[in-house]
Amino acid sequence: MNDLHLCFILDSYPPAIGGAETALQNICEGLAQRNFDVTVITAWFGGNEPVIEKSEGLTVVRLRIPRLLRRFWFVQQAIPAILRYARNSDIVVGSTYGGVLPAFLGSILLKKKRVMMVHEVMRHRWFRFEKNPLKAFFYYLTEKILIRLPFQRVVAVSEYTRNELLHMGMNDEAIDVIYHGMPDGGARPIRNRDEVRTSLGFGKGDFLYLAFGRLGVTKGFQYLARAIPEIIRQVPQARFLLIFFDYDRRIRREIGEALVKVTSNSYKLFDSVPRELLIDYIHAADCVVIPSLSEGFGFAALEACAAGTPLVATKAGALPEVVYGRHVLVEPASVEQLSEGCRRVFEGRTLYSEPKDFRWETSIEKWEIMFRSL
Repeated sequence: MNDLHLCFILDSYPPAIGGAETALQNICEGLAQRNFDVTVITAWFGGNEPVIEKSEGLTVVRLRIPRLLRRFWFVQQAIPAILRYARNSDIVVGSTYGGVLPAFLGSILLKKKRVMMVHEVMRHRWFRFEKNPLKAFFYYLTEKILIRLPFQRVVAVSEYTRNELLHMGMNDEAIDVIYHGMPDGGARPIRNRDEVRTSLGFGKGDFLYLAFGRLGVTKGFQYLARAIPEIIRQVPQARFLLIFFDYDRRIRREIGEALVKVTSNSYKLFDSVPRELLIDYIHAADCVVIPSLSEGFGFAALEACAAGTPLVATKAGALPEVVYGRHVLVEPASVEQLSEGCRRVFEGRTLYSEPKDFRWETSIEKWEIMFRSL
């Protein structure tokens, strides 16, 4: 019999794609395996997944909400869902950003304990990343209000995120830092390196740079795209494999304009690829580039490190906490530094740090200890 009942309020959850979504699934499934009864209230994305999905110790409830203003509608519909499905829960957990307000209000109405999970804090950076100043101010103010809501515990996914919360006035004693685990436990490739590179049209003499991830305003891929012509000038053997999803149209347009300056045989650009194929590409690349402007954790960087692939990453956010192995760290939002970092990897002038331990068993154990302490 499960001895503690948890209700997670998550505005995005698999099959939605993303590092945070995969992490949340690992947390919920891991807790269910440790004798917790877990309910997830999330959004339905219009696929073939059932509205209510049950497995051992885990129930996922998906709410049908409009795609337009998705987070707004999720907050509206999540509160009555919490009153229905969290009635027997001991603790309600809200994840930033869309899950925090309904988790707070629902837990107050049901008189339940509550925990906030914070993936990333933007603070003043909203005004740099969001071109519309009114939207930037709205996001800044909304974040400030949400972070100040009283929760019994707050879980930050990195020391960087914890420090950002402290800058916003949060009490240090309320914060637990719980790192995520390795994506897929550090999955191995299906095909050998040469076969993968040949399938892409790249030769043994080519030096393959890989960049992949969500095409959001904080990911910095437009700076890498602008750096590519200079990298090819310095490293004629340079080839680029670019894999982006969830397009920001403005950034996608900027990338397209930058790539016009190089020959079409110097890069491959994919909208998205299956997970197994991405793992093959990470292992087949000579270098992975993470040009982020902000990172609450950094799954893409961690995957490259686990594969043993040399890495160029910015110093943004939590990336210095996550990165290990052969790497070069550069300043964010700098075309020149990205170019120099990529050249340094080609020349073998990388730094090295010992492997870091990111295991889901450790992460889930810390979540369990935190919940049982409430």
